[in-house]
Amino acid sequence: MSNLTTTDILSMLDKVEQMHIAGQTSQALDILLECFDDEFHKGNFLVVNETLNLIDVNKFGLQILMGVLSATGPGKHRLISRTKFLEVVKKRANDLNRSDALPYIV
Repeated sequence: MSNLTTTDILSMLDKVEQMHIAGQTSQALDILLECFDDEFHKGNFLVVNETLNLIDVNKFGLQILMGVLSATGPGKHRLISRTKFLEVVKKRANDLNRSDALPYIV
């Protein structure tokens, strides 16, 4: 994926959400991971930051959210949105009584 716009990102997230709802969580994660990997290789951290800002944590299960945190871990020092995203995911996990899922993600 190259030169992603906000519209492109929202479209991708919609597709990921639909796949997640359909029980295709692994395939949904693959789409996100491929996007992040492509953008990291291009040094385009702005797209990854924008994606993190646009993810509605209430639309996805913890498996997807944890996958996003894992995939963005290598670039965390260049992703200003990741800290906020992590805090929102922590709150979501606590709301779901699943705070046990978070100790491995930083």
